[in-house]
Amino acid sequence: KKFVNWSIVLKFTVLLPVGVYIGLQIFQNIDANNIKNLIGMFILLALIFQNLKFINKFFLPDYAYYFVGFFTGILNILVGVIAPLLAVIVKQSITEKKSIVGTLGYFGLIGNLLKIIGFSLIGFSFYEYIDTFLMIIPATLVGSRVGQLLLNKISNKIFTIIFQIILIALAIRLLFI
Repeated sequence: KKFVNWSIVLKFTVLLPVGVYIGLQIFQNIDANNIKNLIGMFILLALIFQNLKFINKFFLPDYAYYFVGFFTGILNILVGVIAPLLAVIVKQSITEKKSIVGTLGYFGLIGNLLKIIGFSLIGFSFYEYIDTFLMIIPATLVGSRVGQLLLNKISNKIFTIIFQIILIALAIRLLFI
């Protein structure tokens, strides 16, 4: 948590619950596959633009994270796979790898917590999936620790390359799987 960019995360959190509420309202009337395809295309386009020289000079101001939080709330409910989109956005404001990972980790924590609360309020039964959750929790803890150890051993340049490859793979997954 010492690498979290608190200025960004506080702004991100303000409108996130409002977005979750709106996302829950439209959840039953929207085709999630269309949204996933749009996000996948957006990630690929954002990565292309991000690697153009004039785009690299673009800086996303901190106040924009109010809107990022709001739209994250909506999309997190409708799609559930919002981290790749947030990663592209966060890389526009933060360049240090530990701060990127820490800030995205917070986004995931608060976003998923609000998503769980929201789905519980509309009657989703998490108990039916308790065996899956019991496997996910230790896997997440181990994966986070391994990731932290690897993060300390690679340069920012190598991190950026790996990060972009992972985002491309996730975008392709959203589009085709």
